[in-house]
Amino acid sequence: MKLYNDVATFTIYENREIQLNKILKKLEDISDSTLGKNKIDNYKLMLSSPAEYFVEMYWELWAKKTSPPHFDKALVFEAQTKVSKSELTNLKLQFDNALKELGTYAPTINAKGLKSNLDVSLFDKFLNPEKAKEYDALLNLLKSAKELQTFGFCSGGINLMRFCGNRLQMFGLELKPNYNLYI
Repeated sequence: MKLYNDVATFTIYENREIQLNKILKKLEDISDSTLGKNKIDNYKLMLSSPAEYFVEMYWELWAKKTSPPHFDKALVFEAQTKVSKSELTNLKLQFDNALKELGTYAPTINAKGLKSNLDVSLFDKFLNPEKAKEYDALLNLLKSAKELQTFGFCSGGINLMRFCGNRLQMFGLELKPNYNLYI
């Protein structure tokens, strides 16, 4: 039985994925300005080592035609594009850290790009079957208390909270089970 969806945690991971995509966008912008539009043919290879990828691609596409073969490819790339290898290495580190923060929800990296593995349904919280009887009893208690309130002589959910300990919580003005105890 689904108790609730942990939207707050989903939002945290969604923001992390947005940060990851921003870093990827910076790498794509560098690619567009140095190699030409849409020249990344293998994202997995590029993301494994952006500095080497851009240096080699730049050499093959542009510098090989105008530079002697004994020139240092990295120096040619930096001199002609004004993009340093350290900038690319820094973006790689940022990307790897953002990917690590996503953990099991990290996107899949393939040759065509990133494929998100983040779905709001992954954050559904379900009732632990071993605690189902206690949860049902608590729901019945709340239902009975609400029914008694209609007669006008029972009020104040705070008394039920004292009676049940940490099993109940106030959500706004409504008394509900503490779902975290039943996951």
